[in-house]
This record gives sequence, C-alpha cells and structure tokens, in this order.
Amino acid sequence: MSADATSLLARVRLLMVGSDSACATQDERLPRRYFALCIALYVCYLLAMQPALLLDGEMWAEMATNYYANAQAPSLVARLMSTDAGYIPLPQRLLALLFHALALPASSIPYAYSWTAILLTAAMVGSFCLGPFRRVVQSDGLRLLVALSVLALADYETRTFINFTYFAAFFILILSALALVSDKMDAPPGWAWLTPVLMISKPAVVATLPGLLLAAILGRGRRYRWLAAASVVACCAQAAQMLLSRANGAFATPTTTSLPEKLYIGIEYAFGYLGVFTSGRPMRAGFLHPGMYGMAIAALLVALILFRKRRANALIPIGGLAIVFTTLLNALAFGDSWTADLPHLASSSIYRHVIVIFFGVTLIMAGLFANILPTAPPSSGPRRHAAPALFACWLIAAGWTSQAGRLNQQPQFPTINASYWQAQSYRIDSGAPVCVPINPIGWAYLRGCSPLVQELSWGGHSLNFQPISFSSGMGRLTIPIPEAALNGRGIQALAIAVKPTVAREQPFAARIVLTLKDESVRYLTGAMRLKPAGALLLIDASPPVLANQIAAAELQTDVPVEVARKAPSGDAPPALIWFGQ
Repeated sequence: MSADATSLLARVRLLMVGSDSACATQDERLPRRYFALCIALYVCYLLAMQPALLLDGEMWAEMATNYYANAQAPSLVARLMSTDAGYIPLPQRLLALLFHALALPASSIPYAYSWTAILLTAAMVGSFCLGPFRRVVQSDGLRLLVALSVLALADYETRTFINFTYFAAFFILILSALALVSDKMDAPPGWAWLTPVLMISKPAVVATLPGLLLAAILGRGRRYRWLAAASVVACCAQAAQMLLSRANGAFATPTTTSLPEKLYIGIEYAFGYLGVFTSGRPMRAGFLHPGMYGMAIAALLVALILFRKRRANALIPIGGLAIVFTTLLNALAFGDSWTADLPHLASSSIYRHVIVIFFGVTLIMAGLFANILPTAPPSSGPRRHAAPALFACWLIAAGWTSQAGRLNQQPQFPTINASYWQAQSYRIDSGAPVCVPINPIGWAYLRGCSPLVQELSWGGHSLNFQPISFSSGMGRLTIPIPEAALNGRGIQALAIAVKPTVAREQPFAARIVLTLKDESVRYLTGAMRLKPAGALLLIDASPPVLANQIAAAELQTDVPVEVARKAPSGDAPPALIWFGQ
C-alpha cells in the first residue's frame, strides 16, 4: 500500500474514532465475572421464561429432519456440507457431527443440541463483557447491559439450535469495532478466529462482512486483516453454494421488482428501521414517519462522529453498515414481502429476519451514550454508572423491556407439545422404521415411513377445535378413511390434535377401534399428558395394518376433549396426519 493511501486511511480513521489512547491496563477480574454472570443470567432467564426449550428434551423442526439425520450420513461430505434452504450451516453441522461421534443416545440429542446452542449464544454475546472490548467501551457495566439486552430480545425460534448462529452476527460486529480501534501490534483474541466458521452459517451473518472489511482496512492491527481475509474466503464459499442452490432450483427469487427498485427499498427500510428501533413506543404512536426519523438520527450520528471523536464511535459505523446490508439482503431475498409500501415497519417486533438490524441499533445506541458522557475509568465512582443508566432509560422508554416479556412467553401448542422424540427414542436407536412427530405440529422425523395424509400444519390454517360427542360416559368420533390416499398402503401411525374441554393439564388416553373387512377388530392406543392449550395425540399401529382392509374406524375416550377439525362446523371431519409405508 502506498504512503499516500496509508496516510488517507489514517486520516479517515482519525476522523471517525480520534486519537485518544486506549484505557490503561486494569484489573481483568471484573470483565471475566461479568462474562460469567451474563451466561448465568441468560440460562436462568430461559429456565424462567421458556423451560420447555431446555428441559423437555424434544426436537424442533430441522434439528431432527436435517441436522440429526445428516449427521448419520455415510459420507463425511454429506455430514458437513449438506445444505439447509440452499446454504451451508457449518457450525451446526460440526456440532451434530461431534455428538454423533460421541455416540449419544437419541434421548440425549435434544438436550445436547439445545444446551449447546444456549451456552454458545451466551458466550458469543457475553464476550462483549471481556477486557479487550474496554478499548471500544470503557464502561464494564454498559457492555454487560448491552449484552443482556441482546440476549433478552429474541424470539423462541431464533434461540433454537437451528437458528442460534444469528447471534454470531453480534459477535462479528463487536470484533469489527475492536479491529477498527486496534493498534498496530494488537492481535485478535484467540476466540476471534471462530469468525470464518461462523460466516458459513446463516446468510444474514454475511451482512456483517462490510463492517469487518471497513475495520480491517482502517484499523492498524495487521492480524485483523488476516482475520478479515479468511472471513472473505468463507463468505465467497457460502455465496458460491447459494448460487449453485439457486441454479438447481433450491429457492426462487421473485422477479416482479427490478434490482434498482429492490436496492432503493432496502435503503428505505434501513432508515425506517433505524427510526423504529431507536424510538420504539413514540414511533408506534405515529408522531413521525419512521424513515424521516431515521434520517434525522443518522444525521445526528454523523455530526457526533465529526465533532466528538471517541473510540466508542467505532460502534456507530459498524452498526450502521449491519443495518443497511441486512435490509438490502432482505429486499433482494424476500422481494415478495419486502415491498415499497414497507409493511414490516408497521411492527417493531424482533424476529430472526430483522434481529441483525436490532444488533446494529443496539450498538449504535451504546456508542452514542458512551460518546456523549464523560469518559471515566471504572475507578471513578458514580460517574461510571452514567452510561449504563442512560442506556437502561432508553430500553425502558422505547418499550424494549416490556417487549422482552411479551416476546419470550413460552409458546403453546401447536408450536410445542407436538413432539414424541423422547417417547420414541428407543425405536430411533434401534434402527427400525419410525414415524416420530416433532415440534412444531406438522413436522416429523421419518425413517422407513412417510406422511400419507397431512392435514395438520404449523403456520398454516388455524386449528378448528370442536368437542366430540359423549354418551354413557364414553366419547366417540368416527374417523373417515381417505381411500384415495391410503388404499394399498400400510398404516403405521396416525396423529390428531386434541385439547381438554376444561383448561387444565391432565393425563389423557384414547384408542382407535378398527373394524376390518373380515369382521375382526384391531385396537390402537395412545396416551400423553394433555396440556391446557392442547397437544398432539399419536396413535401407534405396530404392526402396520393395510388401509384397504379397514371397514370402519372410531376414536374412543372417557375424557371430554375437543379435536381439531377440517372446518369450524361441529360435524366437520377430524384433521389427521396418517403415517405409513
């Protein structure tokens, strides 16, 4: 690099983060304690808010159908490089391969997956509490509060094993800010070299690459440039895989909007989300258009960087680039819903497609408060609490603290209470054919089995519950046999959604009486713990029975319940999932 280019980069860096020296060496025990505290509080938070995620031992969606299944593939390439929705989720593949190599029983796999995801999430986000990040934000309390707010505001799906690598975006963003303020002889922390692996995960993580490149170019730490170079290689590998998947029809790109229009929509969303996520409640009240408010905030941040140069300013451009490139990626990938009328801005709710935007806004606000308050080392008494207090006031005023409570209520059926992984784990280990429903409803781990009729699904039509008729202490429901779909097939199991007529948890058992065409009778049974919101009842049919031998079928139970129907009317047939060969 020429001397003129080096000088120009130095002036740009000076313009952004100034020349204030790094904080003096301080006791490292407090950052380490905060790091451990962050992990402990996160685990306690989830145990209190979403215990099913950690304690039930049930699988969620692709945990079983993709990661567990592919970990048992005969080829190492298939175990590591199998795609999920067209991209390679390398961290999850490595973890699934590790647990397979340890020969964990099927009953332990959900615990291993879920607990690993939770602990790694807490470690990635909680790393902001560690000593090296004092170079960016001196206040240990502010960094702890930022990490806890990020961990508190995510939905159930994002916390699961299949999606936890969205939090890798926060990890890479804070490393980018650290690289931007690095000195020439600074080396990245050893754990920073996980970045290239984390880049080959969720496509949304790629939105952090521009910030990492900016930091590597402007920062003075040479080894951060090697880290950025390795991350670029990883991103190129992921991009190549996604292009290959697109060519093979793994996903379709909407063509109703031109590329320039999508880019413009992405920029509109960037300013809009900056306005919505920084203001929260006032913006939802409609006091100002979110895009206008976002542009005003952006202008304020630029002025702050120009006239008050602090190392904490590094968080502002890094967070801003994450917002812009996330909205651009979403506008390009989800052009059918991310349209010019900006429908997603109507809600400030956080979910996985916008969580990286929230990471960016959170870091921007942390950089703002760390800048406008006097720089104070941890030994300066009450002054050290000013920035954390102001950040906490923003969280409360914007409504994020109350939203955390609403967002993290444990989901109910049909999102959970539809899994039979633990109950069927012995069959899974045996290698025999299995039909195992998993969470959410409609998903199943299948081996030597397939869904023959699928009338229950998650995220589709709402379930229409109607009570079954009772007489002489026995509830009875006729089960129609869909001959066109089942004729000639062997029935291995069937599943039906039920809920109690009185909203309380209770044991529940039922049987299906099959009257065969030779006038013999076959009894199939199922039992479970019925939750107030409902659950999925699995009726096992081992050994399988041929559908064309069935003359009639009736569900019988002595517990008053309601069953899911195909339509709201009381005489509508029940909605079932038939599994078979």
